[in-house]
This record gives sequence, structure tokens and C-alpha cells, in this order.
Amino acid sequence: MTSTPSKKAIALTKKTRKPSRIGKWSYQLRLLGMKPSTIPMERLGLYLQEFAGLIGAENQPIFNGLKDASVGMLALVPETRVHHVQTRLVLARQDPHSRPAKHAARIHDMVDADGVPGAEIRDRSDNVIYLFPRRDMQAATVLTIMQSSTIDGVVTGMVGADDTMHLHLRDWADRDIKIIVRDVGMARDLLAHFRKDIVRVTAEGTWKRTDMGWIPENNRCTAKSFDVLNEDPVDTIMERFVAVPGNGWKSMKDPMGFLRELRGDEA
Repeated sequence: MTSTPSKKAIALTKKTRKPSRIGKWSYQLRLLGMKPSTIPMERLGLYLQEFAGLIGAENQPIFNGLKDASVGMLALVPETRVHHVQTRLVLARQDPHSRPAKHAARIHDMVDADGVPGAEIRDRSDNVIYLFPRRDMQAATVLTIMQSSTIDGVVTGMVGADDTMHLHLRDWADRDIKIIVRDVGMARDLLAHFRKDIVRVTAEGTWKRTDMGWIPENNRCTAKSFDVLNEDPVDTIMERFVAVPGNGWKSMKDPMGFLRELRGDEA
């Protein structure tokens, strides 16, 4: 005779069943348009290796599952390390020579080599915080817009013999930005900061979208004004930043040493 489980036994089974850890994550690397069954396990391991390197071993990431919505590699880090990971992601975007940027570049190279339509990193709120667009697809579909906005950089030259001159500006990503200058007085003032100060130029015209934000399309924007940015030493800026409560850097014993390590600078 077969016995039927009592309601009490069923309730006890439900209470003692371990919940799935899938879904509890801090960061997710998604390979868009892909399925786990289409990626060899060894290749998936390489993605995970570079993803872990981008997050940083010191932030104690653990693999916490694989989502089948595209290919979503889930990483969980302790709550106290989340702001450190955010710092690494910002540095990966802003300093191509930093250690985090090298891991991001390897992920980007794999995305291109594997024919993945694109990849992205999402935070625990499911916000996209980092993009790896296919470079060939990106080149074929450049988005442009007419607007007035600002670009920061170092003046590296001014070319032109008539009323129309061309300002050469080297931005933080080491790109050569060319902006039209129609005001001779402004051109002279800009040249006074040649290879010396960082300037913020307001330019009006056609801007194009890149994986690192919007920039003026070369020789399609006209300079309207500029400002010289604060050129205090990095140590002084960091001291002010560390003094701000609640930003994470204040709790570090040696924030400057941590920044040098992230950038890959020699001690």
C-alpha cells in the first residue's frame, strides 16, 4: 500500500529546500545574441578569466551562475568591495594603459574574434555600465547629432593661413580631435596653452558617438569658447577627494598607492 505524504511533511520539504543562488549577483557580463550551447567551454572559461581580471582579484569575485538570456556570466562580490569595482570600470574606460583596461580590451578582442554582436556589463540593478560593441558593426553604423557641447584636451597644434584655422586637440583617450576656429583672437589664446594646460572647448556642429562617448567629428565643429581647467597636481586633487565623506576612498590606508597600482605605474 502506497502512503501519501502528509501536509506537514510537504510543508517541511518546502521550508528545507535550498534556494537557487542564480539571480544573486553584483555584475553580469552578457554576450548578446549568444547561447551557452554555442560557446565552447574552454572559450567561456577565457571570458570568465578576463571578466574576473577586470573586476579585480582583490575584490574577491566568485562565479555565481550562468544566465541563458544571451550568455550572462554572473559575478558576486562582497558589498564592501562594490565601489572598488566601480573605480576599476571607470579607469578601464578612461585610461587605456591601466590594468583594468587591458582586461577590458581582451574581452573586446574576443567579442570581435567570435563574431558576437556585442557585449555589455550590467550592475545588480540591471543597468548597463560598460559596453563592448562589435568594432566592425560600430564603424558601419556611426551615430551623429548636431549639437553644442564640450571636449577636454591638450592643444597640440593650430593649422591654417586664412580666416579658418584648425585646432588640434589631444583628448584623454589619446585621440586627435580637429576643431575649426574662425576667431583669430581665440586661436592666439588657445596657442598660449600649447602642450601645457588642459582646456575645455565648447564646439558646435556635428558630433559622433563612440564606445567612449560623444566627440566632435573632425573639422565638422566650430569652437565657440574655451576654458582652462584646474591643473593642480594629482596628489592635491586626491587629497580633496579623499576628504569627501562616504566615497570609499576615505576608508583606504593608501589611496594614492591604490590608484598607482590600478594604473600599472611603477612604485
